[in-house]
This record gives sequence, C-alpha cells and structure tokens, in this order.
Amino acid sequence: MRDWLDRAPDPLTARKLRVLWDSMALAQVNSVPEIYTLQNRIMDRIVAFRPVVFGREVSHSERNRILRQETDRALRREAWVSIAPLSMEVAGDTVELIERRNDLARRAGYADYVDLSLSLASLSRPEVISIINHTEEASAAPYRAFLAEAAGAAGLESVEPWDLGYLVEKATAVPTAPFPKDRIVPVLEDFVSSFGRDPRELGIRIVFHDIPYGGLCVPIDPPSDVRVLTNPQDGHNYYHVLFHEYGHCLHAVYAGENSQILQDEPGVFCEGMAELWGWFTFDPEWLRGFGLDDDLVQRVTRAHSVQMMAGHRTLAANVTWEYRAYENPRQDLTNLHAAREARYLLCQPRPVHRWAGGPFPAGYPVYWQNYVLADLIAAATHRALRERFDGAVLGNPEVFRTLVAEYWRPGASRTWREKLAGLTGRDLDPAALVYRWGPNQDT
Repeated sequence: MRDWLDRAPDPLTARKLRVLWDSMALAQVNSVPEIYTLQNRIMDRIVAFRPVVFGREVSHSERNRILRQETDRALRREAWVSIAPLSMEVAGDTVELIERRNDLARRAGYADYVDLSLSLASLSRPEVISIINHTEEASAAPYRAFLAEAAGAAGLESVEPWDLGYLVEKATAVPTAPFPKDRIVPVLEDFVSSFGRDPRELGIRIVFHDIPYGGLCVPIDPPSDVRVLTNPQDGHNYYHVLFHEYGHCLHAVYAGENSQILQDEPGVFCEGMAELWGWFTFDPEWLRGFGLDDDLVQRVTRAHSVQMMAGHRTLAANVTWEYRAYENPRQDLTNLHAAREARYLLCQPRPVHRWAGGPFPAGYPVYWQNYVLADLIAAATHRALRERFDGAVLGNPEVFRTLVAEYWRPGASRTWREKLAGLTGRDLDPAALVYRWGPNQDT
C-alpha cells in the first residue's frame, strides 16, 4: 500500500488508498488486543459504577441533575466528588493504557498517540492549541462578566468547580412550555419537509428508548437504515439534542451511498455535521415559529452563547490536560487537572481525583477537541449559507441540496477540510465564533 499511495491510476483510487492507509495506521493501536482488552476492562467499571451522594446511591443522570439544578451547594459538592472512588480505582489501568497507546503510536512513526490521532484527522496539536487559545481570549470578557453577575445573583463570593454547571443552568433557563416533548418529532419532521425532503423516505427512524442521555445516532445499514435512539423530555435543550443527532443521521444516509471505505469520516467533521443541523434550533426565525416573542428569542440565543462559553472552556481544560497527560503519564494528573480547570473556568483549584472517572480518557481518547471544532464548522457554514442565499436559509430546498452535494454525499472521497473550504471559502476559522453576555445582545 505504501508503494501504491503515490502511484494510483486515478484520484478516487488514490483517495481510497489514503483512507485505508490511515485506517490501518489507527488500527495498529486501537485494534491491538492488549489495547482493547484493557480499554474494555476500564469501560466496564465506568458503566457499572454508581455514584454515592451523602450515603445514597444515585444514577449518573441524577448526579448530573444535582450539579445543574441543586440549590444546596454542599450537595453539589458531594455530587462533584462522588466519582473520585471510581477515578482512583481505574487510574492505574488508565495510565497503563495511555503508555501502551503511546508506545504503539511511536512504533507506527508518530511522536505519541495524540500526534497519531490528530494527524489522521488532518489536524495538529499546535493548531488545536491555537484555536483553544483564541476561544479563551475571545470569551474572556463576556465569561468574566457572566461569572460575576451569576455568582452575585446566587450569593457566592467565589466560584467553585461544582458551581459552574448550576450557574450556567440558572442563567440559560428558558420556559419549557413552548417545547413539549410530544411535539419534538413532528417539529423535526416538519422542518425536514420544509426543505423539500420527505422524512419518511430518508431511511431514518426515530426510536424512543430509555437511554441515559438525550439521543444517539446508530447507522445500522446506511443509507436505508439509520436510527436515532432518543429519550426526550420537555424543553428546548432536548429539541437541540434531537436535531444534533438527526444531523449525524443525514450525514450517514448520504455518505452511505458510497462504498464502505468512503462512508466513515473523522470525528471532527461528523460532530460538525451534527451541530450544523443542531444550530438551526437557535435560529431566531425558527424560534419565532413557536410563537416566541422577541424577548424570549433573545433569551434562547443568549443561552446558546453562554453554554458555548462555558462548554468550550470546560473542553479546553480537558483537551490541554489530556495532551499533557500523554506527554508524561506519570506526572501528578490530579493536580494537573485541577490547574487546567482553574485556569480555563476561572474557579478555585480543587485537586480531587476525578480525571479517570469519566468515559473519555479510556473510551474516547483525543476526542474532546472535536466538540469545539464542530462549533467552528457549524458557525462558518451557517454564515456561508446566509451569504450565499441572501439570508433565505430556513426551508430553502437549495440549502439542503447544497449540503448534500458539498458535505454529505461525497463522504470521505474528499477530505473534510477540502469540503469545508469549498462551501465556506475558508479553512477552520476561530473568528467564526462570537461569545456574548449581557442585555440586548444577540449571538
């Protein structure tokens, strides 16, 4: 394959060879038995673990609810530290997993596993760090203003890590009544129909199932069978979640018209396609279709900006922690994690052993940055579509045809960066994101 990479008889064959070569490079790490056996052992423990809060075992969804909505600060703190026993239990295995991934990546010719993962996604560590630094700088003033106002309203003299989710939830809460769960699927299907597509003919099925999160896209057999598992509740957030998952499905359906080797694309672009569709739920015109007045529309759009600010800063802490952890897995990863959180979230540093207690370090390595970059892709694409179609985006069949032709149907026959530049006229552009906080400011 190495010999043929530069001698393929035509561009499509050359692209297939490159995709297969990259897949084999990643498989040299992820598909090695010693890796997936250790990874599965860690993930089994994470899935089976139940946090204990003040002596009471709770579900993960209940723990998350406490962190977001509980007015009792002591209870929020207990929920925040409740994964410490799990983190300490799996920390040794997680460090070993990081070291083994690094060793195999170096044998494959890369500096470490981070370098391998990013390279195969057409990214680099310096580029990702540069984007993170840009988002930190761009959100600095509005984020500080938000923290000061939200903490003051809650009567907090300082912000602890277990306060942030609660403060964001309070600041971004919008009435749930306009967004009932029993309307979520009809609204989505009507939205698809407005673009001239019959949702019944797309091969996408929405299945209600009791899962511990809002939604999950499962491409069973694209393009004829792609499903969304969803467990909706009342509220705008769940509309956004289902639209996000439907974006994954649309991508899978149209990419599924290709040969198998060209159906899968890097996670950064997949998440970008999901958020591209998810961002429609923050469009003022779409919101006014629910009968929302201008004040409520502005509250929803401001909520999106606050959620992005806090979310991107949380992701920045996790991304930079993970990159440094792969540089030296034997350092004090607990203190490193606390320092990263303190820097980006502007909270008190609390070195509690939590870094190994979630699914990402073991199960989804070097993935966190994709969620930040996905918003860049969504923002740039929405801007480009507004420019191309003079603002007439919602319900415009030409918009849908453009996304099919330039993003979804090509699959991996073109690199995701080529597709992004082709539609938007730009490469990844951190300036596409705008963070705002305060009265009378739209995102």
